[in-house]
Amino acid sequence: MTDLDIIISEIEKASTQEAEEIIAKAKAEADGIAGAARDSALRQAAESEAEAERRTAEIGLAGVSARQRTRRERILEAKQEMIGEVIREVRDKLYALPDIEYCELLAGLAVSAADICEGVILLNDRDKNRLPPDFEAKLADMLPAGATLSVSDETRPIDGGLILKYGSVEQNCSFDAIFAARCDEFSDLIHDSLFGG
Repeated sequence: MTDLDIIISEIEKASTQEAEEIIAKAKAEADGIAGAARDSALRQAAESEAEAERRTAEIGLAGVSARQRTRRERILEAKQEMIGEVIREVRDKLYALPDIEYCELLAGLAVSAADICEGVILLNDRDKNRLPPDFEAKLADMLPAGATLSVSDETRPIDGGLILKYGSVEQNCSFDAIFAARCDEFSDLIHDSLFGG
């Protein structure tokens, strides 16, 4: 082996050793970087999992809340439908009263709404035909002093009840108007009766 071969061999040996040290150092650095990346990835995965669990819990609570709200809305709708049905039944019973009782109801309505002056009562065609011949006389006995009401030949397209007319001023005492004006009050009474307050 020549001196040149020995020098080349020493250079190769030194460069191989240096290369091995560089590779070992690079491998150690790569392992450190990989370890840090793995630790970071595990930490981020844990944080993401915790966030996902938190969001799932929130969504679950929101879902429960939404289901409870939907349930409450359905119960409210059912109660309102029941109240509406009771009001319809009451109205139907008013219309179905025997003529004598129905006319007494009309007279009571007229008396309770009468002004102390001269006026007329406007009815629908059906109710006008239900009146007994002595309706005005009986009504006159019930009215307060100074109030007079007569039944007009003119009729109105109302559901039932009456309209009191004083000159050009009309007071709507139809059943539709009464139920509309006192809807909340009637609904509250029916609600308390059906559902116990």
